[in-house]
Amino acid sequence: MIDIAKRQILPASVKYAHELAQTVNSVREASGEASTETYRELLRDVVEKTSEFNLKLKSVESALNEAQGAERASYRKALLYKDHVLKGMQSLRESGDQLEEIVDSKLWPMPTYSDMLFNI
Repeated sequence: MIDIAKRQILPASVKYAHELAQTVNSVREASGEASTETYRELLRDVVEKTSEFNLKLKSVESALNEAQGAERASYRKALLYKDHVLKGMQSLRESGDQLEEIVDSKLWPMPTYSDMLFNI
């Protein structure tokens, strides 16, 4: 999950934010500041959700490192995986699902839920 988050979801989200920023600048040059509000709101949303995703990713990595460092086959190790790694992964997944809803499907690195439900 960490690999997918780092190498696929995060880069797609950052690329989409970059494209939106370019769009905001192009629209501003062509028609003025007032006409950019919709794009700026979307950009803020993408940046916010990408930042949240990245923070959760770091948290999962940290929890995983802590769990892996615990004494082998210990009760503490099992609790670390259950209480920190698994819960962190669930939270990361929720943020990833939110990004999937707003990142351009052409940039999204895997089939979306809509693709799997309606296009396969």
